[in-house]
Amino acid sequence: MQPSNHNLEHAAAGRIALPDSSTSPQVNTLLALLQEGAMNTFDIRAHGIQHAAGRIADLRIRGHQIKTQMVWATDDLGLKHRIAQYHLVKENTHDH
Repeated sequence: MQPSNHNLEHAAAGRIALPDSSTSPQVNTLLALLQEGAMNTFDIRAHGIQHAAGRIADLRIRGHQIKTQMVWATDDLGLKHRIAQYHLVKENTHDH
């Protein structure tokens, strides 16, 4: 089985590229994405952040207010899933 070019395809499509897969860059990237608007689990994974709920929990620990709404979404195979959609309600301005 060959490795997927999934991340390369998304980087080429103008997505934010992570410098590495450690937690801190993922949290910072996710915060930047949420500042642009609501994101669902599929959107977040497309940016290289595989454990969206964990990174959302990290942001909440840092004092950011994030609303979670469950929504239906269709994956690349056409299958429907109930997934989380996240919306940054209030940013902790002291977290920088």
